[in-house]
Order: sequence, then structure tokens, then C-alpha cells
Amino acid sequence: MHHYIGSNSMNTNITTVIFDFDGVLVDTESMSLAIYQEMLLKENYTLSLEEYCRTFMGNTEVENVRKMIDLYDLPWTLEEGMKLESYIENRKILEGVRVKKGANELLEYLHQIGFTVAMATSSTEERTLNILNAHGLFDIFDCYVFGDEVERSKPFPDIFLKVSEKLNESPENCLVIEDSESGIQAAFLAGMKVICVPDLKIPDRKYLDKTILVTSSLDKVKSYLEQI
Repeated sequence: MHHYIGSNSMNTNITTVIFDFDGVLVDTESMSLAIYQEMLLKENYTLSLEEYCRTFMGNTEVENVRKMIDLYDLPWTLEEGMKLESYIENRKILEGVRVKKGANELLEYLHQIGFTVAMATSSTEERTLNILNAHGLFDIFDCYVFGDEVERSKPFPDIFLKVSEKLNESPENCLVIEDSESGIQAAFLAGMKVICVPDLKIPDRKYLDKTILVTSSLDKVKSYLEQI
């Protein structure tokens, strides 16, 4: 799957590559689906992949637990829901979270050719670093921005603009690697180039049109960057 948009060509002045975390670097979207399914099963509800993608994918944990309580009229406070989500998630993290195909090779390549490498994630610092440390990937990033550092989450551009601010780098020199519609929109609004590597759901065409490339894996992102 390759999807090039001529009008959104690559800027050769790209100096910084910004990664989303969930669904891009690590296989956490399928883990989140399993967590939410387990949570809802406690109240005798089921959750399909389609419903997960439509309603929960690309949001923060707090947003999703709040949505879950409202949509299914669950007898939990937000705090109770978050405790349950955290308990199940910590168990699954201990069982092991897979790094996406090609992630290590792409990160190594970017460092070799001198790119600044950053992460912008709606997730919490503790959760993100727990998973990265388990794979020895913490030190590879030059900059981190977590969800609680910005007021507005994706699809607003705040989290990506915060990265460019921290690095003192112009947005037009940044390339974002994302999987979700909200992430693509946020990067686009920040004035950054976007590559989409879809995870559980291929974004709608109106979002794909805002990218410079859509491809099936991170090793294909490496191949693309080697050619420009």
C-alpha cells in the first residue's frame, strides 16, 4: 500500500522526525482493544473492532474511559474506571508489548543520518517510558511531549507545536509519523509533513490526502526516506 500526494511533496529541509507512540511504534492499539473488551465484559457488554476504531482509537485513556461510562451507562465513577483500566493495562504490559515491524531499524537509520528524533504522545509519561524501557528505546529520542503537557489533545495541533517549541525547530522542518485520523489532522494543522502508517484502521481519504505517503510498515518508511 503506497499513496503519494503530489501537492504534499517532501520538504528536503526536514531535520526532525516526530513519532506518535500508540499504534505507530508499538502495538498498543490491539492491546487497548483487548483492555476495553475486558472492562466491558465485566458489565456484560461486547466491543467490536469496528466500534473500537470508530469511537475510541486515537484518544487519551481518560477520554476513552469517560466515553465508555457515558455510552454504556456504566456504574463507575471516572476514577473507578481509570483504576480498572490501569490495572488491566499494567498486567498486559507485563505480559509484553510488541514493537512495530521496522521500528528499531528506522530509528537507527534516522540517528545515523543526523535527524533529530522526537515523540509526541497523548499517553502518560509513566506508561510510555515503561514500555520503551522494556525494549531499550528510551535513550533514542531527543525530545518527548506527553499528553498532560498540552491543554488540547489531537486533533488539535498543540502537542506537535510543543515539540517544535522544545526543540526550537520550525514546524515546516518537521515530519510526523502517525496512524490515526486525529494524529494526521493535528500534524497537518501544525504545518508539518505527515506520513501515515495505518494500524487497526485505514484513515478516511480526506485525511490520507493530507499526507505525503501512506505505507504499510515502518521499514517502508525507511525505504522512502532513503530515496529522497
